Amino acid sequence: MVRHRNAGSFVCALAALVTFAASGAMAQSSYPDRPVHLVVAVSPGALTDLLARAIGERLGASLKQP
Repeated sequence: MVRHRNAGSFVCALAALVTFAASGAMAQSSYPDRPVHLVVAVSPGALTDLLARAIGERLGASLKQP
């Protein structure tokens, strides 16, 4: 088996990268942390508006955000 001279430093750098990446992910808050806005570009009362309202209600319930 051939070992390279920089293999140890590569493994150390890789371990540091994984550690820093994991700590950044743990520091973030859960998504979404504020209300979600659903924009529908149709007139009120249209079929697309009614469908968007129904989808928005279910989406809000599953995300636990208004």
